[in-house]
Amino acid sequence: MPNPLINFDQLPRFRAIAAQHVVPAVEWVLAESRQNILLLSEIKDPDWQNFALPMEDIDERINRIWSPVAHLNSVQDSDQLRTAYQQGLEMLTEYHSEVGQNQAIFTQYKRLKASAEFDSLSRARKKIIDNNLLDFVLSGADLSNNDQLRFRKINQELSRLSTLFERNLMDATQAWSLLVIDKS
Repeated sequence: MPNPLINFDQLPRFRAIAAQHVVPAVEWVLAESRQNILLLSEIKDPDWQNFALPMEDIDERINRIWSPVAHLNSVQDSDQLRTAYQQGLEMLTEYHSEVGQNQAIFTQYKRLKASAEFDSLSRARKKIIDNNLLDFVLSGADLSNNDQLRFRKINQELSRLSTLFERNLMDATQAWSLLVIDKS
């Protein structure tokens, strides 16, 4: 049976998604994304159609895989899903840190903003480009190599601690009960 997370032709089939689908789907989409990002980093004259739109599509494909996983992790708790979710989250955190500090892509966005086309773009598209540039700065793209590495380690630890907190909260919620025996 094919991996239901990799089917982009329809809405997520939550009942068909199992813990064993998570890691292969995340590995697949991240490998595809890295390959596409490498190609986009080599474009000579980036514009909305040949650069920004494909970058948005990359993010959308990742979200199409991860959003159902995150939802299931919140509502259908199991040890297998927790493990798969944690592995996927670690891979995604590393990927986002890697892309957020990718100098070639950061430069492409700067070139697009400085291009003649930028002024003719819709307000929404300008905002997308500006937000991406801000995301690069907030992801440490302007930091030294040592500080970028430290930033990545902090992101991984924050991701791990956030997941641990979510798990503890879910466990505490599921373990809580109140027995009422007094009718009044």
